[in-house]
Formats: sequence, C-alpha cells, structure tokens
Amino acid sequence: MQSLNLILAGVIAAASPAAIPAQTNDGQIDSAHSTASFTLTSSSKTGRPYNLAIALVAGRLDVDPSAPADAAMSLIIFPAGQGSYLLTQDGKFRSGALGTLTKYTVLHFRSERAFVAADGKLVLTGRLTAEHVQRRASVVWSTAYTGPEYSDPDVDHFAGEAVFTLDLPTAVHKNGQSLNAGEISASAVIKRADFPGLWSALRASKWPVVVFDEKCEMPYYPGPSLRDYKGPDCTGTPVLVSAQDGQPLTPPAIEAIGSVVPTPPEGDQIAIEVHLQLTRENLDRSGTHVDPMN
Repeated sequence: MQSLNLILAGVIAAASPAAIPAQTNDGQIDSAHSTASFTLTSSSKTGRPYNLAIALVAGRLDVDPSAPADAAMSLIIFPAGQGSYLLTQDGKFRSGALGTLTKYTVLHFRSERAFVAADGKLVLTGRLTAEHVQRRASVVWSTAYTGPEYSDPDVDHFAGEAVFTLDLPTAVHKNGQSLNAGEISASAVIKRADFPGLWSALRASKWPVVVFDEKCEMPYYPGPSLRDYKGPDCTGTPVLVSAQDGQPLTPPAIEAIGSVVPTPPEGDQIAIEVHLQLTRENLDRSGTHVDPMN
C-alpha cells in the first residue's frame, strides 16, 4: 500500500525529556508532537463534559485518498514522560515494559476496516485495548538511597470496539512545492456500557502535564546555600486540559468551614480525540521533498 505522508501544521502536542525521538519512517506518528485527550460526555446532552487529561500518541497512520478502503491506523496512547520506558526507538510498544508512575493506563488501537461515510469522513473501525497498571512505591531513606522501591505490578486489561473518524487529507500546492494541509485529527466516542472499567481506569491514572518542546538546564550556580536550590530551569509550552464546563459546588453540610469541591463528573460516553503529526522529512507522493518542521 502506498501511503500519503502527512505533516501537521499546528502546535498540537508536547515533548518531554522521556519522549521517543522522532523517526523518519514513512507513515510513522511523531510521538513527541502528537496528543490525545479524554473527555466524559453525555449522550442526552444534559450533562456537562468533563475534560480529564492529555496524553501522548505513537504509532502509524497510512492513508491514500485515492484508495481509502486500504487506510490503516495503529495508535499507542500513553502518559507524558513515559515514552523512553514504554516505547522502542521506532515508536513501538515494549511488551512487558513498565513506566515509572505508580498508576497509569496505556491504550492500544489497531484498525481492522476502513471506509468513507456519507459525510465524506474516513471511518476506521477496530479493537481498542487498555492496560491499567498499579504499583505501590515505598521510600526508605538512607545514605545508599537510589530511588523508591516498587511492588509487583497489578495489571488490569480492558477491551472493546472503537470507531475513529477523520477528514480525508488533501494536498495543497504552495510556491511550487506540495505540502500537506491542516491538522490530522481523529475522534472516537465510546459508550461506557460497552467498555466497562475504562473510565475508572483512566480517572484512577496519573497523567503528567504534556509540555511542547521542553528543555531543562541545571543552574550553574544554585545559590549561596543548598536550601536555595530549586531544581533545573525548564522552558516549553504546556498543553493543558481545557477548562471544565461548570461551576464548583459547595455542599451545604460543609459551608461553615468554607470547603469547595468540584462538581462530580457525569456522562455515559468517553470521547477520545487525537491530533497526529507524522515524522519529519517526509516525501509527498510525487517525490517532492517536504521541508521538515522545526
């Protein structure tokens, strides 16, 4: 199958020190610049959407607009900062690998069928699996301390069908070069009843903040005292979860002490939206070189 290489034009994702370096394989998703978001929604339209977290995405997207039925997509959705532990250098999942977080979830999607819907969108159906890992971390301070010690992992698996839809990519010509236009975004809406345990696993997981092009440097002079040391100086653009729709709720029983808690999330659907960027230095179908993104 001949793939159409796609380059995302906007800043949509984040890099972390542990993210896997971008590869130049045809059709491979850049795991340092592709993101996924999780949102709890209601099919009745009465519940407020609850934006849970942002994660990173690795995998492949191969699609030729002239043969959409041959399109294929495989995704690995994982927490930021865990790429070097969970992925190989070519962006594949390390079987049996463990991240450094005490609670995290990794999702896998592989398309099995592709077709164009009546509205012109490309539809990819396949199986979505989730692996939720929990480990207890214990810290015993000593002069020989090398880090926390973890218990054996407790791993739960969930699986169900998922349907991702995306706009068929098109190419535009600018200054005599063929460039891929626009964002490559795909979304899926999963009924919680069809995928028991998925929302609980996602909400119980730790999701570190995704930071775009993060760079950290150790200060040359930490200060007159070690008490002044505040860690490395880091720069970058964080990709933050959208503000929640709704006001905080103050239960009447605790108004006297001034405690405020957020409105509990409600909804019967999980929306997964991914924004993908393929790896740099791709070629278009005619063989014209597309300049890599900086």
